[in-house]
Amino acid sequence: MKRYHKFFALLLVFLLIFCACGQSKDSISEGAEATVKAVLTCPNEELYSDAITMPIGLGVKLTEEQKAAIEAATQQTLDNWANAIGAYHTKEGLQQLINNGAQKYLVFADDGIPVELIDYTLTEKGEKYEIVTANIKLNGEELQVEFTFRTGDGDNGKFYRTEICEKAVDAK
Repeated sequence: MKRYHKFFALLLVFLLIFCACGQSKDSISEGAEATVKAVLTCPNEELYSDAITMPIGLGVKLTEEQKAAIEAATQQTLDNWANAIGAYHTKEGLQQLINNGAQKYLVFADDGIPVELIDYTLTEKGEKYEIVTANIKLNGEELQVEFTFRTGDGDNGKFYRTEICEKAVDAK
């Protein structure tokens, strides 16, 4: 009788592992979902505000206090990004994301241009990548924003690179 219990226990463990593995290929990872929401939920003053922009131009002179305030606001914004989605990205991967498009929609919203996240879906998922397509409205125009998340060996499943690509939605 004990033999049957061991067999069924082993069978149950294998079924649970199989179901868990199959499910992860069909659903958006927690990190990808959190990143899409952080980038496209606008406005979000914790992740972008005018306080981090340095005025430039002929005749613009900043005091040391103004420079220090901008640097402090920038550091706080970087800390906010790290708190929001840093657990899902390598340090370099998070910096790459912020520098290469993550704040685009937040800037638009800060400038009064409406940005609305409609929905998002998993487009494709492999062993070391995940593609999520989000549908948004930017100033009333429907667009698709494609996020490609990449993981590598030794990154503990964290994204080392995230690419963001915008596409117009074909008229129906």
